[in-house]
This record gives sequence, structure tokens and C-alpha cells, in this order.
Amino acid sequence: YYIGDATPDPLGEELGAPVLLSFSRIENACGVQTEPHTHLYTELFLFTAGEGYLSANGADISLRAGDVLLIGPEKKHRQFSAEGQVPLTYFGFTAVFTGAEAQRPGILSEEGYVLLHGNEDLMPLVEACKAELDGKKAGCYAAANACFKLLLIKIARRLRPAPSAPVPPLMADVRAYIERHFDEAVTLDDLCGRFYINKSSLLHAFKAAFGTSPIRYLNAYRIERAKRYLENDARVTEAALSVGFSNPVYFAELFRRHTGLTPSGFKKLIRRA
Repeated sequence: YYIGDATPDPLGEELGAPVLLSFSRIENACGVQTEPHTHLYTELFLFTAGEGYLSANGADISLRAGDVLLIGPEKKHRQFSAEGQVPLTYFGFTAVFTGAEAQRPGILSEEGYVLLHGNEDLMPLVEACKAELDGKKAGCYAAANACFKLLLIKIARRLRPAPSAPVPPLMADVRAYIERHFDEAVTLDDLCGRFYINKSSLLHAFKAAFGTSPIRYLNAYRIERAKRYLENDARVTEAALSVGFSNPVYFAELFRRHTGLTPSGFKKLIRRA
């Protein structure tokens, strides 16, 4: 497989580039309830024992061993163990997202959190993360961060299974047009005028078909094409202009969001490969 030829992946954009801040194993004490609070970071909990509750949006939601809980930044909440039951025990991660809007992964629901049942398929990655941090070998933090990103990918796949419905012909035409004219100044208004569709309908239909907006798809496609120029030793500014970005600084920031690397860092990685 030649990864440089990959088509834009909306999920990669929605997850952004996570930066893992902490990893821990915690046991909540029964009868001890923290006050509702918020964080500037995202939290991921994988519960391994006990019973308890997540308090959010004015309701107490049951938690138990085997659950997975993802809580976004600035979401007011508290989680606590149930009285008289085995206390909640869990592995916890905290992270920020340098490539996601508002420092939160796009897979979060409008409620600001995600609760899934069943974490058996995720635990090997948790154990791998722990082993890396325990071992303290060179690159252990990067490896732990990679384990966390894989956890998010697995969670996202469960939240958003691959669509089974065929892509509507009109949306297939819109995508094809974007891919043919990626190096031009394509805008939503241009697409609406060319395909005789209003902006709201275009955004809704394109998101339903491809999981992202037309402009995000365009930018992701541009980044994939820019990789080819960089692989052929093009300068960063040259690569940016060649794929339709007039602002090299914005191109570099967008490239980092999509790949986790700066364009210059990507060139260095390719040279070492």
C-alpha cells in the first residue's frame, strides 16, 4: 500500500492530532462525590470494575465495568461510585487536540460526551500504552500517544460504521469536481451555483455521503496532493501554491492538523524512509 496516495479521510480530520497529557489507573472511593466541574482537556475512561454514575445534563447516567466514557473539554460533569457497591475502577486518559475545532475531537456528540458499552477490544491498547510508559524506552511517549490515537479510532468506528447506502449521483459529481479542481479557488458558492443546489442542502447531503463538508474534503484532498510534491523535494511554499493554497502559513498549519507533522517535518521523515 502506498499511503501517500490515500483519499481524504474525514475521520482523521475529526480526530485531529491528539496530545496525550496523562495516563492513570484510578479507583473512586464510595460515598465521595466531587462537585460538578469542567476541564480544558478531553477525558477518556475505560471502566474495569464497579458501578457508579455520570452526572451530566441534569441526569445521573449509570456506569459499570466494561463501559467507555469520553468527555469533552468544558463539559460540566462528575462521575462517582454507587453507594454500597464495588467502587468504580478505571484507566483514565487526558488529552488536548491540536487539530480539532475548539480543542475537542469531532466524534463527540452534541451532548459533549460519549458513552459506549463494552471495552474488551480496547483493553489491549490500554495495556500497550501502560507497557510503553512503564518501560520508559526511547520514544515511549510518542508510542503512548499513538496507542491513544488508535483507541479513538476504534471508538469512532463503533460510533460511525461505514455507510451502506450508495453515494447519490449528485454528491459523487460534486466530489469529482472538487478532485479535478483542487488547485483552484473552489468555494461553497461556486459549488452551489454549478450544481444548482442551495448551501444548506449541499452541506447536509455531502456530509451524509462523505462524513465531512465539501470545503474540508477539498482541504484534505489538497493536503494529500501536497504530500506528493513534498516527496519530490518541492519547497513548502511551492507545494502550497501548487495545490491551491495562497497562504503558506495557513497551509503549514492545516498540514500539521491533518498529519501531525509540519511540511518540513514530513520532508525530513520521507528522506529518512
